[in-house]
Amino acid sequence: MDRLAESLAQESKLRCGEQHRQLLGDRARLIAPIDLGFDAEGERGLMTPLAPPRRMSGITTFYQTLPSRRLVITGSAGAGKTFMAIELVLGLLTCDDRSKTDPVPVRLTLTDWDTDTDFGTWLARRLAAEYRLSLHGAQELVAARRIIPVLDGLDELDAAADPHAATPRAIAAVEALNRYLDGKNGAPFVLTCRSWRYRALVAAGHGVREADRIQICPVTAGQARTYLTERRRHAALPDRWPALLNTLGPDEGATPPDWLSTPWRLTMVSTVYARDGDPFELIARQRDGVVDEYLLNLYVPEAVAMHPSAPQGRYSAADTERWLAHLARYLHQTGKQSIVLHELWGLGRGWKARALAGLVGTVLGMLTLLGLLSSDRSGDAYMGHRYDILIAALIGAGLGGFAAFDPSGPRVLHFARVDQRSEAVAACRVALRWCLLSLLANALGLAAFVWAYDHWPLLHDAIRRELDGADSPLWPDGLLLWFVFIVLGGLPTTFLTACRYLLVSGIAARTGKRPVVAASPQSSSIEVTDPRAPLRGVLLTGAAVLAALITLTFLAFTVFPVWARFAVWLPLYLVGLTVLPESARWSVWYVTFRLWARDRLPLRTGVFCDWACEAGLLRVSGHAYEFRHRELQDWLMTSPQRPPSAY
Repeated sequence: MDRLAESLAQESKLRCGEQHRQLLGDRARLIAPIDLGFDAEGERGLMTPLAPPRRMSGITTFYQTLPSRRLVITGSAGAGKTFMAIELVLGLLTCDDRSKTDPVPVRLTLTDWDTDTDFGTWLARRLAAEYRLSLHGAQELVAARRIIPVLDGLDELDAAADPHAATPRAIAAVEALNRYLDGKNGAPFVLTCRSWRYRALVAAGHGVREADRIQICPVTAGQARTYLTERRRHAALPDRWPALLNTLGPDEGATPPDWLSTPWRLTMVSTVYARDGDPFELIARQRDGVVDEYLLNLYVPEAVAMHPSAPQGRYSAADTERWLAHLARYLHQTGKQSIVLHELWGLGRGWKARALAGLVGTVLGMLTLLGLLSSDRSGDAYMGHRYDILIAALIGAGLGGFAAFDPSGPRVLHFARVDQRSEAVAACRVALRWCLLSLLANALGLAAFVWAYDHWPLLHDAIRRELDGADSPLWPDGLLLWFVFIVLGGLPTTFLTACRYLLVSGIAARTGKRPVVAASPQSSSIEVTDPRAPLRGVLLTGAAVLAALITLTFLAFTVFPVWARFAVWLPLYLVGLTVLPESARWSVWYVTFRLWARDRLPLRTGVFCDWACEAGLLRVSGHAYEFRHRELQDWLMTSPQRPPSAY
């Protein structure tokens, strides 16, 4: 278990280090982050200044002195709660006195937690999904309380912005965390939440038990001046800034205006005026009370202008804003907080989208099957083309329904660790017995057909007529051979299916890992480090297997002798039966999604999201993308769209 915990610690450090860099932006090496201050909750729930004053740089030491190791980080919107949580994770992982037996801090977002699921179960699944662990190993770490979950976004579990509105998910989450124990005492964790939301929960009697709470202080005038001065050195026309800096006054500890009181707002101000414009105009807009709206309105265009190196040429500000607005509305309509590329099927969910998926699946299935059937010829047209089209249409319609109406949606093929090797060995023995029984059934079925062909003249003559291309008096042209193919083909299919299970169980018994098809990375142990990896991997794998299937089918019936066809088809069937169904469904879904979202999102949505992360508009969180800040997401969802560019 120590080795597993150490591996998780390294992965957590890498993830949080990358998130730390993304939040600081492209000038992370040039400008030091603001060392935010924080106050602790004293008696009667009042926030009292700490003596000596505490800073974000000392959050690790402060946490290590807490008896319960339960901490709630609160602050206003954009105050730096996520950044302080990341600082705490990195501090705990890199402190000098850390030992191999210390619990591992891991940052996770709460937004996708179904609060009807036990917290320990959800935690183990998320660790397995995002941090390269087997589900069994994650469960062991959670059960041994070797994890310090750093949970970000309690206030985002419920969409309501009204402090008096019902918050059922947040209440259920707090109650579940209160039941998360280590023996008789509460197990350690860290939780972030907006101040007003947490105060409302506490007032309603739903606060976290045995937990200390800290409140992030607003940025001081001195900190704001230092940060803007540093950004001024790297901005165009630095002489524009002194007038704004002078309004902060000489008192270093004073509180600046609201639009300069948080790291997020300082980031917006420095981004909006990095190239041109007069920052002093914000003073006049402050009197009108429209500073936030003004900054948000200019933030996306200026971020786009500062990051012009898009992979497919420069994205325009209007297109970027329009695409991000569609993603923001998608998150609002679905209740999600993260953009998972292979779950964007929900962008157009409904009967129209499902009907389109069924049509696309039918067309793709027909084209693929017609290609296979047309290659399955030896020069004689022994089956009518109309039956090829009929069979292709039926199988294509099945593919369309499989893609459109499967409730679990697209799934991923991966290798999961086997909990008990002995169980895999037992399953391998059972599969071997089924292989032998199906082989015996194939031999008896073939012997019965040969006997019937030799001793039943009616069957003999009908088959000979159809092979010669003549009409049979008992069967329409080509239908008899399809009937024989379906009846006799069922026996080899049974044998090959048994061989597939033998192969899967054999791999599990030999290597300790078995191929598994899972509905979503959030509920299985899929190793995901790149948000584009699941979609890219399954489509490329399916395309490669399909190309090999068509090529070898053509060679088998044109070049290979009869005795070699089975040797060619057996391994190909075993791989294809495992990979092709899911790849086909993902292909149908992807084509449907592209048709449905052609005016809503760019052609290469994943490439655009990666670029948006570099531009400071999105950020990567595990296997998903998130908006840089909730205020930006809310503004994009409700803002009027600019006219699209003609690209």
